[in-house]
Amino acid sequence: MKSNRSIKLVKATFLGLLAAFLFAGSLQAQSAFRGSFTLPVETRWGRAVLPAGDYELTLPSVGLPATVTVRGEGKAAAMIMAAAYDDGPSSSRSALTLVRHGHKGTVRSLHLAELGLTFYYNPPKGEPQVFAQAPELIQRVPVLRAAKEP
Repeated sequence: MKSNRSIKLVKATFLGLLAAFLFAGSLQAQSAFRGSFTLPVETRWGRAVLPAGDYELTLPSVGLPATVTVRGEGKAAAMIMAAAYDDGPSSSRSALTLVRHGHKGTVRSLHLAELGLTFYYNPPKGEPQVFAQAPELIQRVPVLRAAKEP
């Protein structure tokens, strides 16, 4: 009797894990936006510090809170939440807007032309906000939408 319970428990656990795996895969396939970009310098995006290199991003849904997942360059996935968004007219190309500080940068916004949305990000904590300063170097990093899966 006891071995029957053990077998049922193992089967139930296996089926549960399989269902969770398939559900997670279907969520990824149904993302609102998937794309890639290349950071030219070390960049702070929310609490994440990303070294220069190639990355992939996923936006699971356009609902708030809008959280982007970024993976790449040997970095564990970083989840970054937008502070605000705008659905007004903007550029026809998707891009990250970086504020450059020498060989480092900070993400100010993410514009996704295909969705008609721009997400805005707060500067990292501890970074002073100076209102009268020298001109900032603003750089736009193209974001390429991933090919749709069949």
